[in-house]
Amino acid sequence: MSLGFLSSPEFQLLLSATARRPMLKSELDRRFVPDGYTADEIWEALTAIRRGQAFYGPIVEFTPEGVRKNWHTVPATLQYSLRQIARKTQRGSFLDLLISERAGCRFVTQYYIEEAVANLKHDGFETDYESVRAAIFGERACMTFAERLAVNFHSIMRDLPAYEELPFDESVIMRLYQDLTEGLSDEDLPAPGTVSLLDQHVVSARDNGVLDIIVATGNDLNTEPVQDPIMVSMLVNCHFWRLSPLPSCNNLMGCIASRFYLLKKGLPAFRFLPKTKILEDWSMGSSFSGSARYSLRESIVADGAATDWTAYYDSFMSIMLHMLQLMEESLANLKESDDLILARIAASDGFNHRQKTLLKRAVLAPETEFAISEHRAAHGIAYSTARTDFEDLVARGLLVRTTRATANVYLSAPDLRVSFARLIERSASEKAAL
Repeated sequence: MSLGFLSSPEFQLLLSATARRPMLKSELDRRFVPDGYTADEIWEALTAIRRGQAFYGPIVEFTPEGVRKNWHTVPATLQYSLRQIARKTQRGSFLDLLISERAGCRFVTQYYIEEAVANLKHDGFETDYESVRAAIFGERACMTFAERLAVNFHSIMRDLPAYEELPFDESVIMRLYQDLTEGLSDEDLPAPGTVSLLDQHVVSARDNGVLDIIVATGNDLNTEPVQDPIMVSMLVNCHFWRLSPLPSCNNLMGCIASRFYLLKKGLPAFRFLPKTKILEDWSMGSSFSGSARYSLRESIVADGAATDWTAYYDSFMSIMLHMLQLMEESLANLKESDDLILARIAASDGFNHRQKTLLKRAVLAPETEFAISEHRAAHGIAYSTARTDFEDLVARGLLVRTTRATANVYLSAPDLRVSFARLIERSASEKAAL
């Protein structure tokens, strides 16, 4: 076949178009096909050029016969999504600061629950959102192995910054696995190798140094040149669910390890994004308000003995960016509401400065358990003074008292905002009457 068309205006236009965004063969119209050539000939040449610029998956040595090898390019649209996702999830971003300030609040927990349920399903467990929610919120004791794993997963993800200074190595991965499976025995857990959302060929390679491959990827040693950190995190996650390096829970561990990698890259807020749940919804046909250019099925493009994942990554990153924007909007609305009540607390002369500190935390993190001993230590006050601070807030309906073991602890009242608004209104009425 003559390659004289490579310098033609039509083919140059095609190269320019695919540098901007992914393109499927079905979109190859006459604008891109020079006279005298077929669409198949043009597509074959385009694919050869793109593959020469591509990134390849580093785990081909573990790929069984008949399973396609993976590659992708990085068009401008994908580069844009990656930059925006990094900007929104980096340390000090609007999302990071708001979530950190509200650590443990139920808005954020919703995303952990959805991600935990999705990963548990693909690790071979049966559970549902409400069961996991009840266990994580402490409304009842864990009743199933899946709920125990979900609670452990939630704890790890909330406290993940505590691991940040640790190396991405096998010992830390195994420590995270032990934390995830704490309270469970090997008999409680299903065997590895459950089918993933994307690949029917799951490779059992635990005896072939797979953790070494994962550790190398997590230390940026498996791609040349080094890829964008978010793309590397996708590889880390993929290695777990495809290669099953651990005795069980490889999907959950892939989620944890990939977020651990991104935390070390300075993108802590990414861990709040329910990536597996998004992928699951996409596979069920959700277009996420048109943010995905292609469906999941059409975005994974078979190419002979290989698979071009460019359209997949481009669409998936666009979806995740869309979900981050929705998360920002929700948190912005929450912040507006919180700022209003916090300003009213700060301006109120009905509380001392210690009580205002307690109320601020009760608003931002309603699940916080306040203890008299911690309050005494923080402010250097007597036990009786500390207890009076709490009991006064209980009497006003702003906190509730309960017990843990033999000690009293105090929690945010379920209707704290309503009770506080009533107090303010009553105070204003009393002042007006004077």
